[in-house]
Amino acid sequence: MQNSQENQQSIVDIAKKQRHLFLLQKVRQNKQLTAGELDELARYENKDRESMSNEAEQPQALNDKELLFAKNYLVSLDATDAYMKLPHKGNKCKKTTANVNGYRMYMRPHVKAYIDNALKKQADKLEIKASRVLEEIARIAFSNIGDYLKFSGKSVEMVDSAKLTREQLSCISEVSETKTSRSTSVKFKLYDKPGALQLLGQYLRIFEGKQATPEDSARQIHQALAAMNNTIGVPPAEGK
Repeated sequence: MQNSQENQQSIVDIAKKQRHLFLLQKVRQNKQLTAGELDELARYENKDRESMSNEAEQPQALNDKELLFAKNYLVSLDATDAYMKLPHKGNKCKKTTANVNGYRMYMRPHVKAYIDNALKKQADKLEIKASRVLEEIARIAFSNIGDYLKFSGKSVEMVDSAKLTREQLSCISEVSETKTSRSTSVKFKLYDKPGALQLLGQYLRIFEGKQATPEDSARQIHQALAAMNNTIGVPPAEGK
């Protein structure tokens, strides 16, 4: 009976190792990982580090390369980009190499702790809390073009901006006017609605069939902040 249980455990361990190798192979091939796969890979990496030592690690200072990587990451919020901007031999670094090495450097506990702390300070400085970030994303996700335009089969009329609320105005990505000798055209665009819906779905884990746990909040808010920086123009922290 004991041998049977040990054999079953061995099979499970082998399956987990194969799954870990499969995910690492996708990273090396520069393939896109889903949010669930990223979480899974992070758990594997954490378990590997924990198995190497049962003692709590002492705080570790970043070396020059890690510090530069962290500062690059805080600008782009992209581990691959941050790694590619490091000094390299011959001043060249393949994107596939940066994709793997950037992820590994980001996942180093002391590097990730430094980045997480810096992001928290930036969010606190901008007075951006999880509720405010999610509120902005939800506003974009559920924006309605009918609040801004009146249209029929013959004409399109824009609603007077003075009649729009501050919240509705924050959903507008672009308004521009082009005049020619023959006509005048107006371009109107809202921020990325599908992208905002996807962010909300990822945060709530709707696509995985389960709600986000409190432990997920810190990681999810960093993703939301990254999208906010790219989507609605949150100003960078000083010195960036």
